[in-house]
Amino acid sequence: MIQNSWRAVLVAAMLMAPFSASAIGVSIGNVTSSGASTSELRHGDILTVDLVVENNAYLDIFSIGVGVSGYDTDGDGLGGEGLSVAGASLAGSLFNDTHIPTVGSFNGLDNVHGSVLERGSVAVPDNPGIPGDQSMAAVPAHAVLFEGASLSASNGDGSLDIGIGGGTVGGGDVHFQVQFVALPSGPGFSQEFTLDFGPAGSGMVAIGTGGGELAYTGDSLVLTVIPEPGTALLLGLGLVGLAARRR
Repeated sequence: MIQNSWRAVLVAAMLMAPFSASAIGVSIGNVTSSGASTSELRHGDILTVDLVVENNAYLDIFSIGVGVSGYDTDGDGLGGEGLSVAGASLAGSLFNDTHIPTVGSFNGLDNVHGSVLERGSVAVPDNPGIPGDQSMAAVPAHAVLFEGASLSASNGDGSLDIGIGGGTVGGGDVHFQVQFVALPSGPGFSQEFTLDFGPAGSGMVAIGTGGGELAYTGDSLVLTVIPEPGTALLLGLGLVGLAARRR
């Protein structure tokens, strides 16, 4: 029901009239890791990424989606390539233009999601026994952090929004915090990931007046997941070390 309502409001918003081409942006604020590195993760490491959304040109925005993609490297819709979304904290609204201390922020686009939502689908081949049946391509797994739409535009720059910590983003809070966990499936080669935050790869767009898509940029993060050495490799290294000690 929520998804149907979202689509109905989005369609209505797209009927409204001229739009600006200035950019809206999602940027990485901070990156931390439970392991030794934020660029090289090993089994069980948790990577935490803080995100901030900006609308510095104060554009009228009727709808926007914010997503995360890039961890489903083979694009089969299942993920499981060694890096998964472990959780996220989400802002309740974006682009508010009014903030009253101890009360809240107002006139923004409300997030229809209270928690991170993962989407994706596997490929479906056509059935030769059914006339007109068509195959469906896989949709790579991606995570949705925000979807919001309204018949009234919101044009705050993002600084007056309430962040995940309860403060304003302009005061140092952030809109989103996403956690990833490194879970290599077994010994093998290291896997490189390019995580995209914002619109890239997740089908997310920003809609302005007139139903046109606003220029909307994201941010990215490159990292490598390093698998644990296999038992055979460890045994081999142990034997080499033992032989060296005997010489």
